[in-house]
Amino acid sequence: MSVEVIMPKAGVAMEEGTIVSWLKQEGEEVKIGEPILEITTDKVNMEIESEGEGTLAVIIHKEEGEVLPVFTVIGVIAEKGENQEEVKAKYLSGNVSKEDTVKENQNIEVKEEKINKKECNHDYDVVVIGGGPGGYLSALKAALLGGKSCFS
Repeated sequence: MSVEVIMPKAGVAMEEGTIVSWLKQEGEEVKIGEPILEITTDKVNMEIESEGEGTLAVIIHKEEGEVLPVFTVIGVIAEKGENQEEVKAKYLSGNVSKEDTVKENQNIEVKEEKINKKECNHDYDVVVIGGGPGGYLSALKAALLGGKSCFS
């Protein structure tokens, strides 16, 4: 399953970000946590790290200085075993819809249960203490990527 690179929401008031430069080019291998892109907002400059491992299949928004709304898909990483050209064609043709993303994530089970803090220390990939907008998004993203998360 390909991994979308999105313009992140780095702050509560952030509505758009500007591409400074791509640190990786189409066709290059990327690893999880490796910086692939630099962006700037009205308050901060930051590097965006890869959230998937594979090949940077397509850079949708290449222009340095391009201003984009948050959550815009700006690139796609094809995971090992995926056909890079098919992923590239799918995203450049505009045939990607929210339904495609939903179908890919239909196997995710979302379960709400109240647990105490002692239970929250074991068998979880992400534990959010206190939460807040960034914490909740991080825990939800971890869950969407197959991790087990917990709010305390």
